[in-house]
Amino acid sequence: MLEQTPNVRNDDIDIVKLFGTLRRNALLIGISVALTGGLTYFISKQQAPQYEAVSSVIAVKSETGNSIMNNTLVSAPPLPQGAVEKAIHGRTVIEQIIQGLKKSKLPAAEQQNLIEALNKELRRNNFKLLRVKAKLDNQLTGVYEISGQAGTPLGAQVLANVAVDAILNWDLQRATSRLIRAKSSLEQQVVSLNQSLKGVKADSIEQQTFITARANVMQNLAQIEVFEKAATGTLTLVSEAEEPSEAIAPKPLRNAALAGLLALFLAAGFALISDALRKRIESDEDLTHFGAPVLGKLPKLTGKTLQRGIIESARSGMLYEAIGFLRVSLMSYTEGTTGPRRLVVSSSRSGEGKSSVTASLAEGLANSGLKVLIVDLDLHRPTQHKVWSQIKPLGWHSLPGADSNPSVPARDIQTALTNPKAAQALQVSQGIDMLPAGIPQRSASHVINNSKLQELLDRWDKSYDVVLLDSPPILALADALTVSRFTQGILMVVEANQTTYANVEATLKNIRTAGCHLIGFVLNKVTSRKDGYYYYYYSYRPEAEKVRKQS
Repeated sequence: MLEQTPNVRNDDIDIVKLFGTLRRNALLIGISVALTGGLTYFISKQQAPQYEAVSSVIAVKSETGNSIMNNTLVSAPPLPQGAVEKAIHGRTVIEQIIQGLKKSKLPAAEQQNLIEALNKELRRNNFKLLRVKAKLDNQLTGVYEISGQAGTPLGAQVLANVAVDAILNWDLQRATSRLIRAKSSLEQQVVSLNQSLKGVKADSIEQQTFITARANVMQNLAQIEVFEKAATGTLTLVSEAEEPSEAIAPKPLRNAALAGLLALFLAAGFALISDALRKRIESDEDLTHFGAPVLGKLPKLTGKTLQRGIIESARSGMLYEAIGFLRVSLMSYTEGTTGPRRLVVSSSRSGEGKSSVTASLAEGLANSGLKVLIVDLDLHRPTQHKVWSQIKPLGWHSLPGADSNPSVPARDIQTALTNPKAAQALQVSQGIDMLPAGIPQRSASHVINNSKLQELLDRWDKSYDVVLLDSPPILALADALTVSRFTQGILMVVEANQTTYANVEATLKNIRTAGCHLIGFVLNKVTSRKDGYYYYYYSYRPEAEKVRKQS
C-alpha cells in the first residue's frame, strides 16, 4: 500500500524553469503577439488621420522699470499654475473659440464637426482637441504651448490660432474687469448728480457743490477710460500656428509594436502564472515526497536519436545506461517476490511515455538474461506494436498452454481470451515476447474484467521471469487499477517538467482508494540541463559505442 506523506514543495524561484516555461509556451506567446500586433496595425490603418498645430504665448511681468508707465499701466494679476489650461477648457473660452471657428475660412462641414467635438468634450470634461503645455519658472513666467488637433492640417491650424486669440482675450478681460466695474459705478454717479442738479435753485451754493462733485467724477471717469485703453494682460503672443505637414496619428507601426509588446508581457505573465499554479514535477526530489521510491530517471531523447527508434536507443548510449539503473533498482525493490515478477506499467495521463518505458525496460531486462513477456492492455490506444515496428521480429510462437500449431492463431490479447488454445506471442527481440492489444476498442471492460485474464497470466508467466502489462493512464481509465490486483504492483511513469503535482496526487489518491500497491516511479524525459550528471551522460561518445559493439 502507498503511505501518505506530507507534500513538501520547493517554491524557490528557478530561472532555468522560468525560461523553460516560456520556451514551452513560445508558440502560444508568439501567436498572441502576432495576432495582437496585426489586429492593432489593421485597426490603426482604418482610422482617420489626425493633425496637430501648435501656437505659443509667453507670460511675463508687467513692470517696465519706468515709474510713470507703471503708474499709468493697468495689468492683469499673475496667473497661478494651471490657470491657462483650466480657462481654455472652460465654457467662456470654448464659446469664444466656437465663435472664432464660425468666422474662420474653414469649410462649413469641418466647422460643424469641430464645434460638435468641442461641445462634447466640454460636457464630458475630457479634452483632446485642445491641449496646453506650460514651461514656467518659479515666478510663473515662461511659455505656454497651445496645440489644436483636427482631421485636416488647415483645421488644426485654425483651431490652435482661434484658441490663442480666445485665451489672450480672456487674459485681457482679467485686466479690464475691475476698470469696467469702476467705470460703471462712476457713470451711475454722474447720472445721479445730474438728477440732483435738476432739483436745486440756480446759482445756489447747493448747485455749485453738485457741479463740483460732478466735475470730479467726470475727471475720474476720463482717467478710467484712459486706463482701460492702456490695460494689458499677462500673456503675449509669441508665434502663431502653422499648417502641419504630417499627421500625428494614427501610427500603425508604433501602435502595433506597443500592442505586441503589451501582448508579449501579458502572454508571458499568463504562462508563468499558469505554470506556477500548476506546479510540475521537475526532479526525483519532487517525487520522493509522495512516499514511493524513484527507481530510475530516463533522459529526454533528441529528434535525431528518436529516428533510430526507442529500442535501438535502449541498446546503446544514454538510454542504455539509464535503463540499466532502472533494471537494477526494480529488481532490488521487487526482491523476494515468489515466482515471476508481474508488473503494471502506467502513468497519470497520456503522452508521458509509459509504452516506450515498458519496451525499453523489457530490452534492459532481456540484456541481463531474463525472459520477458509484454502484454499490451491499452486497448484504447495500443502502442507496443508501433514501438517495436522498427525492429525485425523473430517470429510468432505459441504461449504456454496453447497448441503448438493452431489452425487460426490468436495473436492479440482480445482473441487470446476467447481462444486461449490458439494464443501466440510475437518474439520481438532476443528474450522478449510481445502480445499486442489488437484492434482499438472504445471500451476494454470485456478484456480487463474477464475472469480468464488472471488465469491466462498465471499460465503464461510460468515461462517468463518478468511480465510487463502496458495499461492506460490511471486518470483516464481504471484499467490499470483493475489489473494491478493480480500483480506485484504498479510502476508509474512521470514525465519531467510536464506532469503536475496535481496529476500525481490525483493518481496516488486513486491508487490508495483502490487498495493497489505502487512499486515506484520512473521519471521520464529528463533534460540534461537538470540532470546532466546522471547515468554517465558525460562519458557517452558515439564513436566509443561503436568500438564497444565491435569488440
